Amino acid sequence: MPHGKRNRVFNRYAREFGERALIDRLRVNYENGITYHTPDKSPGDYDKLETEEEIYRLLRYGWNDPYTKCPAYESEHFLLRLVSMGDVEALLPCYSQPTDSVITNSFNCTYGYGAQTIEEMRDFIRRWLEAYRERGFVRWSVVDKSTNIAVGTIELFNRGKAADYFNNCGILRLDLSGEYERTSIIEEILSLLLTNAFMLFDCAMIAAKMAPTAKERIAAMGKLGFHPIDEQITKGDGTHYDGFWILERQNLNG
Repeated sequence: MPHGKRNRVFNRYAREFGERALIDRLRVNYENGITYHTPDKSPGDYDKLETEEEIYRLLRYGWNDPYTKCPAYESEHFLLRLVSMGDVEALLPCYSQPTDSVITNSFNCTYGYGAQTIEEMRDFIRRWLEAYRERGFVRWSVVDKSTNIAVGTIELFNRGKAADYFNNCGILRLDLSGEYERTSIIEEILSLLLTNAFMLFDCAMIAAKMAPTAKERIAAMGKLGFHPIDEQITKGDGTHYDGFWILERQNLNG
């Protein structure tokens, strides 16, 4: 099927994820109201879009593309919303006085950790928002509803097609100020996001790097269905991936 934008996109998706995955995505999207063909033979939703990239995003994410409109989530105590420049002062303590978990999350990051001044924190948030606009990752602020102040952030993105263990894997980073590093709090915050994360980022599993000293976090992740990878994963370039816990889509608790 080499002709037409829609067919080229469908072929691309099948090459990346397999024919079965393409069929599953078309079915899920159809069940959510996205039309492939219409009874009167007018253009379906895929054919109405102008570019192949728009068609690809609709196929992969449905109407729920987090990079088009970042979703917000709310529990009894916390609100998750896209990070903003208004969070600069509130977030500085989380990164200037990092917990072991925040330090661990800095693994393989080129920016965003170790801020010691308002100016550095402002620059990090600016770059997070640039990455969001470029569809690199989503960074939510974690807002304590009792004070309406951001007390940390969550980053999530799909790593995409890879030749290693983390193929089609969502990478999760939860950064919290020290006083919020509690099992019940971590479980409440992550439960808000994990219910929707697999659909939002179209991933088969989610991975998070864990500090061995973060006992409260380890307990929370275990309750949510995460489990540690049994062996160290090494990339072809010699980079070691150890200390990761993963959650498969079918094992999501709750």
